[in-house]
Amino acid sequence: MSCSVSSSSSAGHSVANEPPEFGSRYQILERHRVEYAKRYLDDLFQWQSIGLIIAGYVADGKMMGREEWAFYYGVEIGPETEEIKAALEFRPFYKFYHGPNPVDVMENKMKNEGEPKRLVRQICETSLIPTIVPKKVIPICETSLIPTIVPKKVIPTIHVIGINLINLELERDFNLKVLGELAEHPQNGHAAKYAYESDAVKQHGTNGTDRTHLVFLLKDVVARNKKWVEQVQYLKALKVHTGYECEAEPEALSQNTAVMAHHAVTGERPFGDESGLEGRRTYGRTVELMNNAKHVISGGFSAGAIGPLGGSDSAELHVSDCRFDIEYYGVGVLRKFKAGVWI
Repeated sequence: MSCSVSSSSSAGHSVANEPPEFGSRYQILERHRVEYAKRYLDDLFQWQSIGLIIAGYVADGKMMGREEWAFYYGVEIGPETEEIKAALEFRPFYKFYHGPNPVDVMENKMKNEGEPKRLVRQICETSLIPTIVPKKVIPICETSLIPTIVPKKVIPTIHVIGINLINLELERDFNLKVLGELAEHPQNGHAAKYAYESDAVKQHGTNGTDRTHLVFLLKDVVARNKKWVEQVQYLKALKVHTGYECEAEPEALSQNTAVMAHHAVTGERPFGDESGLEGRRTYGRTVELMNNAKHVISGGFSAGAIGPLGGSDSAELHVSDCRFDIEYYGVGVLRKFKAGVWI
C-alpha cells in the first residue's frame, strides 16, 4: 500500500513535499499569551498537545513529534501520552533545553586546579532533535487538512496533517527493523538504511518498547576507548556530579531512533563517519548483548554512494557487535522523560 502525506493551505491548495509549517503555527506564540492560544488550539489540535507545539517552537521547529512522524515517515504513532505532555510543560522544558551541557560541566569539575576550563554549551546547541520513540506505528492511508476553526485574525494560516482513515489492522510494534524500513523509504526528508542486515539487527531487531516516550540524545559520544563497565560508570558519575538523569545503560532502539530521526529532518549524520556530524568516526555502544557476549554498537553513519549517473544512495548506519575498545567506540548520553520527572 502506498501512502503519502502532504500539507494544504487554508485556501485548499495542496502543497507537496512541504515540511510542517512551524513558522505559521508558532507565530501565535509570538503575539499572544500561551494561555490565550491554548483555548483555540486545544480544539484544533485534539490529537497533538499544546506542550508539543511549544516544545517544537522552543526547539526552532525541529523535532520528531506526532506530526513529523506522519510527514517524514508516513505513520501515525497515536496521541502524546500524559507522560510526554507532562515532560513538555513550558517552563521546565525551556529551562532544560537552554540549560548547560552536562558533559561540559562534568569535564570542568574533573580538571585539576589551574587547568583551562572548557566552554559550557547549552543543551539546545549540543543535542539531536527531541524525538518521540513510539510503542506502535500505523501506516497512514488517507490524509487531509483538519478544518480550520481558529479565526484568521488569530492565526493567518495553519497547515496541519489530519487523519481521515487509519486501518488498525496494519498496526505494528515499533522496533529496530520497522525503524529501518521507515528510514529507508521516507515520505519526505532524507533517506537512510542499515548498512547491512547484521547479526545484531537479526538478534535484536524485534525488540520494542513498553511505552511511547520522549528522548534527547546529545551529539557525539563520551568515554571513548573504554570498556563497557567503565562507560556505565562514566554515565553514572555524570548523573551524580551534574544531576543530569541520563540512562546509565542506553538501549539501541531509543538511540537509533533519535539518530535516524535527526537525519531525516536535518540531513545531518550523527554518530557518523569522518564526514559525519562529529567530524570523526563515531559509534555508540548500547546495553544489548549478542550471542557472543559482545554489546551492540551503532554508528559510522555514512553518506550514500554516488551513482554512475550522479545522485546518491541512502545514507548508511552500521549496527553490529562491538569486539574492541578503540577510539571510535564510546557511549551515547541518552535521556528519557517520564511524567513530571525530567530523568
